[in-house]
Amino acid sequence: MFKHQTLTLLFGTSLLLLTACQAKQPSTHSVASSSAQQSSQVAHSKSSSAEMVSKTTTSSATTSHTVQETTHTYTDSQKAAITHDFLEWAGQRAEVGNMAVSDWYFDHGADNPGDWFAETPDGRVLVQHGEGDGRHYPIQAVGGCVFYTALDGTTGIDSQLYDSYARNYASNMNMNRPISKYLLGDNGVVYELKTGNGQTTNTEDGFALAPFSGSRNTSPTPFTVSQDTAAQQELKSLLAAY
Repeated sequence: MFKHQTLTLLFGTSLLLLTACQAKQPSTHSVASSSAQQSSQVAHSKSSSAEMVSKTTTSSATTSHTVQETTHTYTDSQKAAITHDFLEWAGQRAEVGNMAVSDWYFDHGADNPGDWFAETPDGRVLVQHGEGDGRHYPIQAVGGCVFYTALDGTTGIDSQLYDSYARNYASNMNMNRPISKYLLGDNGVVYELKTGNGQTTNTEDGFALAPFSGSRNTSPTPFTVSQDTAAQQELKSLLAAY
């Protein structure tokens, strides 16, 4: 009888221990459900972060594009310095080719509140700013020059070409010889307009006037990208200094 009671007691104790262990152990279903919920929250958080980064990047790209189109960092004094240095370089080139060069590449008559611009393969180049805001011009002119054969035989830089707007290029330019206007864009590109060879030209050739309203009243002969690789390299070098 004593043995029977002992066995009964031991069996009861084992049953209690087993029940206690099962109560402490979490169910497999509960753990799996909790893990799945945590994974879903992490994935949602990453998705939200990725979406936010994507929106920020798009916004930055749009802002950068707008700045590139509307902001020009060269001051008037810097443009004058760049044009001066380019003219010095062009003067040496002109002498080698027995030609003359002047920075009087553009001028016009009576004052007008509109913008003067040139057409190029890359868009309009603002040459002289009027009363507009200038934001619809993707490029602004830094300066320019004109190569030609001087009537008085001058080679290199010609300080005698500029006389008056009325006499214009007729003062010292041989219209029967090749003439090339160089337009220096703040985008680092040299644009060129070839005239002469019997064609009469003046300081307004290649340029047009856009009134403040934004409309245009003439269609200028467009400039092309100059094939003068040395001039292209020189302008980029000069702009890089600023």
